Amino acid sequence: MSRGSAASLSAYVAEAVQARQDRDRSLATLADLYGGPPPADELDAARRSLRPVPPVAVG
Repeated sequence: MSRGSAASLSAYVAEAVQARQDRDRSLATLADLYGGPPPADELDAARRSLRPVPPVAVG
């Protein structure tokens, strides 16, 4: 499956729901570690460091 496509509408929705559940679990884990929501500046730093780097064009 190529980026931005899904086999069907239901597959697209299932992927979106799974991504949301993964995000919610990650945030809940962070909240457990911090004793509450993590500071916004730390979340922003984590988002910047985890942002995927676009592929470099070859040729």
